[in-house]
Amino acid sequence: MPIKKLENGTYRIDISVGFDPITGKRRRKTKTAKTKKEAETIYYSLKEEHKNNSLSSERNLSFSQIRDIYLENCKLHNKPNYYAIQEYTISKHIFPTFEKCNFKKTTH
Repeated sequence: MPIKKLENGTYRIDISVGFDPITGKRRRKTKTAKTKKEAETIYYSLKEEHKNNSLSSERNLSFSQIRDIYLENCKLHNKPNYYAIQEYTISKHIFPTFEKCNFKKTTH
């Protein structure tokens, strides 16, 4: 169980809440509690919230940020000509429409 007693007598709860869909990195929630019983209660409630997918995302990304992440990834993993085509297509046809949009949750 990811509950550890710290030197000052409190307990730290460290739980994995899945992976970030944009970066692919593991997301974690960390809380502290005064007693072990309280720590266990927090742990099980966080685990249940994650299981039910009711944890809200703290991300509020603008389309510009998503575009920059995609183009950086495209530049690293594709040929230069493909990157140039993607950059032009997004800038010319897609960006003007979604320029002022913020995305909290995306689905596929």
